[in-house]
Amino acid sequence: QRFQSVAQYSDYVSYLEVCFRDLGIDGEIFQSNDLDDFIAKAKSWNGLAIVMNPAFFSYESALAACVEEVQKRQVPVIEVHYSNYLRRKELGTVSKVATAVILGGKLDGYRRALEV
Repeated sequence: QRFQSVAQYSDYVSYLEVCFRDLGIDGEIFQSNDLDDFIAKAKSWNGLAIVMNPAFFSYESALAACVEEVQKRQVPVIEVHYSNYLRRKELGTVSKVATAVILGGKLDGYRRALEV
């Protein structure tokens, strides 16, 4: 059975905006379920860190290009998952190279990632 979040995208945006304000972070929210769109964004990214959830980039083999691009940024990459994906599958491609992986924290996982 696949885990489904009860949070809507607007919940994530509202929560992250509050976290940015509370933590004094000049953050940017970018969401795409399209791996090519994410890679294009990563190529132009010049921030201090990347917080990402690659759950909808469904094919692990396709994530190699994503990993290569985020590593080129030479910034911390924090992977966040609403639930503990390790209950369903093995350690993911991004998880193996991420600076940190936060599992099962629901929306609070994103705040923890910003605090790292």
